[in-house]
Amino acid sequence: MRDPDRCALYRRNISVRKIAVCFIEVDSIVVGDFAFHHDIMMHSVAEASTESEIVGGSLGDIQVIDEDPEFELLLGNERGSCKEQGEKNQGEFAHATKMQKQHGAAVIDNGSQVRTFGLVAGLGVGSGIFYYKALVDAHLALGLSPSILMVHADVRRVLAHAAAREAPQLASYLAGLLRQLASGGAEIASIPAFSPQVCAKELAAITPLPLVSLLDAISAVVKRRGLRRVALFGARVTIETQMFGALPDVEVVTPRPGEVDQIATIYVRVVEEARASAEDFNALRSLAHTLIGREKLDAIIFAGTDLAFVFNPENTDFPHLDGARVHLKAIMSELLR
Repeated sequence: MRDPDRCALYRRNISVRKIAVCFIEVDSIVVGDFAFHHDIMMHSVAEASTESEIVGGSLGDIQVIDEDPEFELLLGNERGSCKEQGEKNQGEFAHATKMQKQHGAAVIDNGSQVRTFGLVAGLGVGSGIFYYKALVDAHLALGLSPSILMVHADVRRVLAHAAAREAPQLASYLAGLLRQLASGGAEIASIPAFSPQVCAKELAAITPLPLVSLLDAISAVVKRRGLRRVALFGARVTIETQMFGALPDVEVVTPRPGEVDQIATIYVRVVEEARASAEDFNALRSLAHTLIGREKLDAIIFAGTDLAFVFNPENTDFPHLDGARVHLKAIMSELLR
């Protein structure tokens, strides 16, 4: 079955977002058996459909069966009565699954377990929330129930170590947080912030968990896109260290001192408020166009995860690489391996 909440059919079990177990009490509903070893095809959809429909699937063409008005009426009534419980059970599924991309569709490999992901949050509370929501949405869009653990970092301590370039001390602190995640059952982890990357090498040597590297994810996309000349938007330490030396084969142009001050000031304000004003957006957008034209840049790299509150694919009208969203794609890729 597929309904406006993007429900997924798994044989005779129905996984739902907002329709709870009190769905409809009936003697039986026979949807159909699949003759191919418990694999079903399910297309991911970016937006919910406006109408429900019941479908039958096989290895051949998909047959659409006309919906039953009486069944739909019952379904609508039950949606209302079960709304509260459905929201409580949102995202829960009877079978953990692993998704693989094949021919533009998602294949559910039944019986596999979703890997548990550890997130070091608090380094900009807003960016931690952004990552959490984006990961949950990405799982649910694939019909998966996420398994995520979070630990809160002391942003003041992290920023102080980063500003003083105290890489060993910062790495030791972050490794302690990662050990907490490992003790809770996390299998892989990530740190969704740029400033802590000042100790990336030191942390890699002592981390108790495999890390999905923010810098490596960006570097890989820069290489794949063939970017040769870029500038960075983000915190002052990220700009001044040219993203901590993570782009050795790329010419990283540093903006003029006054421009660096402007970028850094706006970024700090966005981190503190977990939002961006229209003035901040317009200022950074204008500066991006100026830099691209004056410095002949291939792109602006958003080297600050909280810039996700400023720019998105719909409002960004200049060549860019969004570090946070690139990192999220890399995390999902690792979780689905």
